[in-house]
Amino acid sequence: CYFGVTVGRVANRIAQGRFTLESTGTSNGTNTSNSSSNTQECTYALDVNNDPNHLHGGIHGFHARLWESRMLEGGGVEFSRTSNDGEEGYPGTVRVSVTYRLESPTNTNTSTSTGVAGTRVAVSITVRAQLIGRKPTP
Repeated sequence: CYFGVTVGRVANRIAQGRFTLESTGTSNGTNTSNSSSNTQECTYALDVNNDPNHLHGGIHGFHARLWESRMLEGGGVEFSRTSNDGEEGYPGTVRVSVTYRLESPTNTNTSTSTGVAGTRVAVSITVRAQLIGRKPTP
């Protein structure tokens, strides 16, 4: 069910739908202060969609979102979107883009990039591309 999509914010399972990040700023997680420094650990609770775990960004992960698109010079298309702070329970705002280029009738080049501003985030994106075609007729 995840073939042909971009999976994220985190591709794979997060055990029990929870993870912890060290943070120096504000967050929407549960905070545990560290008195010896200016940092705190924040635990984030995510939707459980693969009982008992959180799988591939959740019920409304990247695979279920509308992306902006633009054609690229030389052939190809770029899809992009912004995942705002708190989306599916994740901290921080992340800008994501995925580029597809058809290099030959049988070879596709795919690349991803992310941009993060101002806070620690959990990001692990994968593209599960499945292009089906046939050999060109001479």
